[in-house]
This record gives sequence, C-alpha cells and structure tokens, in this order.
Amino acid sequence: MTSPKVKLSTDSLQYLALFENVARARPIDIVEFMDSELIFFVKKEEMFMIDLNPSKPLNRLSRMLNKRVKIFAYSESPEEFISCLFRQVKVESVDVSSVKDGRKIAYVKVSEKDKGKAIGMGGANAKRASFLAKRYFDIDLVKIM
Repeated sequence: MTSPKVKLSTDSLQYLALFENVARARPIDIVEFMDSELIFFVKKEEMFMIDLNPSKPLNRLSRMLNKRVKIFAYSESPEEFISCLFRQVKVESVDVSSVKDGRKIAYVKVSEKDKGKAIGMGGANAKRASFLAKRYFDIDLVKIM
C-alpha cells in the first residue's frame, strides 16, 4: 500500500506527530476541512487500535487542538475509501461512474433508515465525503442513495 502523495505543512506535520502520540497509531495523512475539523487517515489495519477506545483519543485531540477530530481508514480503492468515510452506517454499495460532461460521481447506497445519518446535519457528511473523494481520487461528487 502506498501513501497518498500530498505535501504537508509544518502545522500538519506537528498534528501528525501529536496524533501518533495520543492515538498510538501512525497516521498516513491529515486534512483540514472547513477550518473547524481535522481529518486523520490511518492504515485500515491500524484502525483496530483506535476502535478499541475511539472516544478517548478523539476527545483528547479535539480538546488539545480546539477542533473536531475525525479518523478514517485510508484505502487505495475509491469505492472502499468512500465506504470507510461512512463508518457510522452500513454501506450497501459504492459505484463510481463517469457522466456525459466528464465528471465522476460516486453513488453510495445505504439503507433508507440510515440515509439521514449518512447525509449528516446540513449535508455535512456528504460534503466531507465529496471533498475527500475529490482530493484523493478526482471524484467530483458523492451522492447518497
């Protein structure tokens, strides 16, 4: 597995070192989303270390950095990557398609009862997923079905 090719700022490198110290997992990347949220990516194999007690490192990092903190598993497959962004719901399928105008759209199928949770308040989860899919895989939009 190769890491995403992203240039990191000095602040980002400090955040990564702090994350590793607090969460006891080695992060692959960090992304700042909407100035109020830090998103860390770790290898899928290392998610179990965080999942053993997910709120403790998240809450501690959040207090230390005065920002919301999210942690997701990184995958080189766009479908698996997008599926990992919706950990809070059961994703039935992810389909990435090209449309006539050349854009790529990822269609995420979730159960009807989980649709609101997948979209998030004010569309926050869908917006975050679209932002991250664009950054890593040049997918223009993530739609929840």
